[in-house]
Amino acid sequence: GSNQMVMSAVGHRGYKMYQLGAPPSVWDRIINDQSVSNMKRRGLNIRMALEGTLPATILDPEKQLKEVFKCLKDNQILGIAADGAAGENWVLCPFLGRGIRLGNGPFSIMQRTGCEALPAFMVRDRSGTQRLEIGKPLALSGKIDDNAGVSDSARQFARILEDYVRQRPGHYLHFLMLRRRMMAQGDPALL
Repeated sequence: GSNQMVMSAVGHRGYKMYQLGAPPSVWDRIINDQSVSNMKRRGLNIRMALEGTLPATILDPEKQLKEVFKCLKDNQILGIAADGAAGENWVLCPFLGRGIRLGNGPFSIMQRTGCEALPAFMVRDRSGTQRLEIGKPLALSGKIDDNAGVSDSARQFARILEDYVRQRPGHYLHFLMLRRRMMAQGDPALL
């Protein structure tokens, strides 16, 4: 669904929301790519401007990991796109009869801190209304810094994501198109 809406849904309810995500420099790189149409460039500029109005603090994963752990220690809400393509360490999970690469970062943070990870999805109904659906916590398994536990948590999430995509495939098309665009920029291929 509209992943940016999670920050609005949580932040406008009065909760302090942090989001671990790509800094504007990533979008600058896309915008400055000469093959981007003027319409796409304008859309990305609008998106960057709107992200600045969200009721959330966006944390750069390359520069602000200390803040990530502080927000969790302070029992704040941290959003992480578990199906994002950032990072270098991947967990390959079964997905829709094929596979999906999930970054191990969200699951590693969960494993290291013992925090609960709640899958959250924005669901659009027929009238166009968006609704935040928050699932049951992923189960922790293994010991701290246990790769098997990280992989197990990633597989749990992949099964939940697969169920949502089967029920609402149109919600996921935007993400797939973005992944294809980022593949052209050097990100790993979809499976």
